[in-house]
Order: sequence, then C-alpha cells, then structure tokens
Amino acid sequence: MNLTHVLRRYVLTLACAALLASTVSLAQSDGKAAAHPTKDIVQPKVLTKHELFSEDHMADVLAIEQVHAAYTFYNDSHNGPGIASLFTPDAVIHFVWNNNGTLVPEFGINPYPTPEGMNGSGCTLTGRKDFAQFFGYARDVNDQPLALAGHSHHEVTNRMVKVADDGQTAMLTASWFGVHSDAKGTQVGGSGSYRVFFRKTSEGWEISEMYGIGDMPSAGDAGCDMHGPIPRPKD
Repeated sequence: MNLTHVLRRYVLTLACAALLASTVSLAQSDGKAAAHPTKDIVQPKVLTKHELFSEDHMADVLAIEQVHAAYTFYNDSHNGPGIASLFTPDAVIHFVWNNNGTLVPEFGINPYPTPEGMNGSGCTLTGRKDFAQFFGYARDVNDQPLALAGHSHHEVTNRMVKVADDGQTAMLTASWFGVHSDAKGTQVGGSGSYRVFFRKTSEGWEISEMYGIGDMPSAGDAGCDMHGPIPRPKD
C-alpha cells in the first residue's frame, strides 16, 4: 500500500469518526430535549404520523388513555389527592395558551393585556403536593371531593398516544372543550389541547409532565403562580 492509499484511508477514517460523533451528539441533544419533566416550556414541533401515534403497543395505549381519563374525572370532581396519584413524584404541569403555535404561560397573577385578551403571568405546578392543593383546595365540599362531577365538565377528544419503542415512555395529544349546565341550559365555554408525557413505573403508567393548553389567553385563575399554588401546600 503506497502513501496515497494510506492517506486516503486515514481521511476516510476521520470522516467516519466525525460523522459518528455528530450522530451521537444529535442523539444526546434529542434525548435532552425529550427529557421529562422540565420546568422550562418546550415549544412543540410538527410531528409525522409515526411520531404522533402508535399502531402497536395497544395495551399500553389503552392504559394511558385510562390514566388521562381519570385525570379528567378527578379534575371535574375536585379530587386533588386523586389527581396527585396519577403523576410521578417529580411531575410538572404547565398551564399555557396557544399563541399561533407558540406556548405562552397563562393563569397566575399580574394579568396583562394581549391582542387576544387578558392573560395571566403564568402558573406552574411541581410535584404531588402542588397538584393535590391546586385541584382540591377551595374547590371541594367540606374538604371532601365529589363522588361525581357537578354541573361542569371538560370533555377530551381525539386522543392520540405515541409509545416509545422501549415501552417505557409515551406521549398523549388530545383536544378539550368545557361544558356547563344550569337552569338556563347548557353552554360550551373554552377549548384547547393537551400534550402529556408518561412514564411506566412500578405503579403502572404515570404522568411525568403535562401541558394544559388553552386556545385563548386566560387571567381567570389567581390560585397559582410560577412557583406553585396559592396558598402554598402545607408541609
């Protein structure tokens, strides 16, 4: 083998090594971007059908849909401890609105005007104590959740579940709208989406991070801020 062949092989080896290194770097970067939970709001991207939903893992898909249906039921029946039981201990909930594809914090305190209406400065909940407090405090009756939801419900439709190839994590995407009935009739108010991340644990599928997304901004809830529920949970 002459010197020219040696140099060509050396250059090819370096090129392959560089390509492998860049692939590992991208994989690590994607892994970090996909890590859940995080207190940072991760902006959504356009997904292919293979990224949005699974055509296998049907037992896991059904189990995940059941967990999220239980979240809806416990939310409507003001059951804070019930909701907390559906999440991992380190889970995070973001309340945001969809500003033309950009997720913007909503609810919280210090409302401010936007072209779409008044918006709050943000609400983020972290951990089971926050969830139990926010979804139960001042919403229950005599410190007890309701056995069934009252006259207000939020309906969740178009659930799509993507289970990772290893069967250990998953993502749910869905739409929601609110319904309220009283003596005047039934009104539909509010709409939006869910983007929810799950982790398989010894207790089954649990939510590790959830985005509650409104279609319009909201300043209608001062029961939390970016540090959690108000008042704060008791130790």
